[in-house]
Amino acid sequence: MDKLFVYGTLMHDGIFRQVTGAALPSLPAIAPGHMVRSLIGHVYPVMIRAHDGQSACGRIIRHVSPSQLKALDDYEDDFYDREIIRVLDGNQQVHHAWAYILPPQSALSVGVASAPWSWPDFVENHLDSFLKSISRR
Repeated sequence: MDKLFVYGTLMHDGIFRQVTGAALPSLPAIAPGHMVRSLIGHVYPVMIRAHDGQSACGRIIRHVSPSQLKALDDYEDDFYDREIIRVLDGNQQVHHAWAYILPPQSALSVGVASAPWSWPDFVENHLDSFLKSISRR
């Protein structure tokens, strides 16, 4: 599997490149049956399963190598599970891709907010400081 569905900070090419060492081709996509939520006390989101027909917006990144997946596993927090999910691109074509998902049993302990996470808010208010923080890792 060489596809990855991203929905948060990794949608930014600079962040993805800093974590993996490469900028890779991507497509806009949605993940039916999932939703992206803010994480209390953090500027990055989590993706959880939804039960009401919602879809998470994001991107499918293609040609992700095993070493890049390892770098991504190291970047992501330990509370995520990396799973293969079904996603739809802008033409409604089905893809199967890896995604980092918060398991239901972890939702309470990590503090998932009821509010959706906002990509425009992240870019406008947190991107610069986030890029600096990951450059120190």
